[in-house]
Amino acid sequence: MLFFLTVRLKQINYSGENIGNDLSFRFDVNGHSTLLRSKITFGQSESFKQVLFQQILPEGSFTLPISVDITEEDPQFNDTGSGWMG
Repeated sequence: MLFFLTVRLKQINYSGENIGNDLSFRFDVNGHSTLLRSKITFGQSESFKQVLFQQILPEGSFTLPISVDITEEDPQFNDTGSGWMG
């Protein structure tokens, strides 16, 4: 049996220390990349309805690797960070 899987970003809670608020988030879900930009600042959250991944998959157990690279864009220095779920 097959099923249709959708992974959707619902919210970002940003707790990183930053000197600006021009952030870009590059999500990679099982090899599918999505770039989002946001003006979110320290201690804030922002809601999204962005689809990050959609695919028809066979029924059963599987691993879906998810990672994000975050860049705080600044005229003098771009600060970067990353995270993942596996």
